Amino acid sequence: MAKKEQMKKALKRLEKELDKAQRKERKTKKKLDEVKEIVRKQNKKLRKWKAKEKRRITDRESIQTSAQDSEITQSSIVQSQRAAWKRHAYLRSRYEAYLQVGENKSDARVMANSDLKKQFGNEPGYSESELNEILS
Repeated sequence: MAKKEQMKKALKRLEKELDKAQRKERKTKKKLDEVKEIVRKQNKKLRKWKAKEKRRITDRESIQTSAQDSEITQSSIVQSQRAAWKRHAYLRSRYEAYLQVGENKSDARVMANSDLKKQFGNEPGYSESELNEILS
């Protein structure tokens, strides 16, 4: 009978140890779940922040690209206006030079246009109607 009592005591001790281990496991699992929830929330915040940062960078790049395009457009407009003004000034000076030499207006226009084509190439030449409007 003593052996039976010892076995009962050993069984009770083992049951207590098992119960203690199970409580500890539940506690650990609860803490693990809390940590997982914290990590999940942090990851969600991080994803939101990355998306916002990406939009901000995209917006900044878009603004810079627009500004660069605008500068290029303005620069090319200014350059084309300067070139047109140079051609016009050259045409006007040649026209006036021919008038001073004694050429009639119609011939002076044609010769000034011919000089313009020699100086700047065929592209910047004008038609007779354009010459009449420009040099009248």
